[in-house]
Amino acid sequence: MKDLLKYIFGLILIVGVIGIIVSRFFGGNALPTQNNVAEIVKIDKSEPEITVDHKGNTHAQKEVIYITDDQAVLYLKNERDSLKKALGIKDNTIGGLSAQIVGLTTAVSKYKVEVHYLYDSLNKRYIIDQKSRWFSAKGIIPGKDPIIIEGRDSITVAFINKGRKTFANVSSANPDIKYYGVRSFMVPPKRVSGLGIGASGEMEMNNSFKYNDTRISGGLKFMSVGNSIMYDVEAGYRYNYTFGVYPYVGVGVYKRLF
Repeated sequence: MKDLLKYIFGLILIVGVIGIIVSRFFGGNALPTQNNVAEIVKIDKSEPEITVDHKGNTHAQKEVIYITDDQAVLYLKNERDSLKKALGIKDNTIGGLSAQIVGLTTAVSKYKVEVHYLYDSLNKRYIIDQKSRWFSAKGIIPGKDPIIIEGRDSITVAFINKGRKTFANVSSANPDIKYYGVRSFMVPPKRVSGLGIGASGEMEMNNSFKYNDTRISGGLKFMSVGNSIMYDVEAGYRYNYTFGVYPYVGVGVYKRLF
């Protein structure tokens, strides 16, 4: 019994130590972690980076704030309640399917357009008839009909990873719209990981796909799945027909494809 406990403790220790080393090494590429309160306040109060691209369009960029579900209720209650109502989310479901708001980006913009008119001296009135790709205005002053003014926009929100930080970049294809503020929150995806005990079997074949050997493994395995990196650590005993029973330790790191 004592030998069995020592064996189990040894496996747990090996898996734990190797798991910590691997997670430290690859953790930066796995999943983002939420910001603490001080970081949230600092990022939220910081000024956005305003740039103008070669087309003359204004970009507003700011670091994304990662928060927990509880913090989202605290910081974004009004925005989330409004979106849930607009999207028809009730009890975190839409049409029976699970639905949850995990990110929210807002931006502040300014729209400035010059409206030109012609003066009709005969009828003593102003005529407005202006049209472009992004703006149109039409009407007569004075007149019985209202002046119709219409503006169009095409908004792009890009999320850019720089090291371990993510930035939200908001821009408009309409050169008349200038962004000067942006605010972005996200609830980071949860790491999927777990420690298990069990067994697995493998059948080895040669290059001609003919049976070569059989391996049966049993022990502990720790697995972790991030948004770009997956890894596992395992330790136990393995048996095959060639070498019999022997202890083993395995570490695997993978680039996630989907």
